[in-house]
Parts: sequence; C-alpha cells; structure tokens
Amino acid sequence: MNDQLLRVILSHPAFTGISRQHFGELIEELAPRWESAREATLAEQRGGARRRACGAGRKPKLVFVDRLLVTLVCLRLGMPHQALADLYAVDRSTVSGAVRQVRPLLAARGFAIPRSPRPAHPHPARPVRLRRGRAHRAVPRRHRSTGQATARGTPRP
Repeated sequence: MNDQLLRVILSHPAFTGISRQHFGELIEELAPRWESAREATLAEQRGGARRRACGAGRKPKLVFVDRLLVTLVCLRLGMPHQALADLYAVDRSTVSGAVRQVRPLLAARGFAIPRSPRPAHPHPARPVRLRRGRAHRAVPRRHRSTGQATARGTPRP
C-alpha cells in the first residue's frame, strides 16, 4: 500500500483518537525530541561523534510520522504489531521498536499511556481433563511414585 495513502487512512481520528490538527501539532512538538534521543542513542552505540556526514548511512524504515501513527493506533485499538507491520511492509520488530521509542515521548507530554494494551494473560488456561460420566469434576493429578493426589506437583496432606 502506498505510504501516503496509509498515512491518510491511519491518521483518521477513529484510528488515532485525536484530530488531524492535534496530530500535526504532536509531530511538530515530538519530532525534534525523538531525533535528539535517536542521535544520543546512536552516539552512545558508536562510542563518540559521527564518522560519516549527517544523512549518510542506513535510513530508518519508518519515518517519525509513521512511528507516531503506529504507536497511537496500537495504543488506541490494541492492534497487534504484526498487523501494523504487514500494513507498512516491515518486520514486526520494527513496529515494536517504534512503539517502544515513542511511548515515553507521549507519556512525557502528558498522554495517558496504558501499561499494556493487551490482556495480562493472552493464552487461556490449560484445559482440564474430565472424568467420563462426571463432566464437571476435574481429575486430580497423581504423584508418580506414591500415587497420592497432588496439586501443582506437591503431595497433599
């Protein structure tokens, strides 16, 4: 999908939770902070000043506007990172990194950032084996050597 069209679609208030005008103001306010934080991180990884001219080297796969959009959509809708990665034709780790970088900027600005947009336990509990004829009673586990009923691997008194 065309990046420009994707930006127009995802910047709709239904996806981001903010107006397009407010989104533009966020970009103007947060982009310099993100860029300075990114340069500081890169300087720390390099161990000093740049060795190449500004603008040389690998370009980020998601520009700041897309990073902000991905983060807002993820926080508002709880959309999986893989789904957003498929929309932008990048790897899931790229989207996860973008969200990890932009969330602190939004929190410092005063946005209410949930700790996690997903449930604490995404997988259902392990299924319980049921006895035949007694559909609502769970089968107690037995200890290997003693044959006593156990709970979480410890013998019952």
